[in-house]
Amino acid sequence: MMKNRIELNPQGELSDEIKSELDKRYQDYIDNPDSVIPLEDVKNELMKKYGIPLYMIQKHQEKTSC
Repeated sequence: MMKNRIELNPQGELSDEIKSELDKRYQDYIDNPDSVIPLEDVKNELMKKYGIPLYMIQKHQEKTSC
């Protein structure tokens, strides 16, 4: 599964794998535009579930992924 953070290869370009995943996700959106969840809704659900702001969850994930 692709991380939500975009990582560039040493040449500063997206890898073919990342490009393919982005193309797939974009096509999914084009095919099903009503299936998208607004970012604010996602943030609110995370706040309800974890009780902490999203930026703190992201910082925790960055620390533990090393």
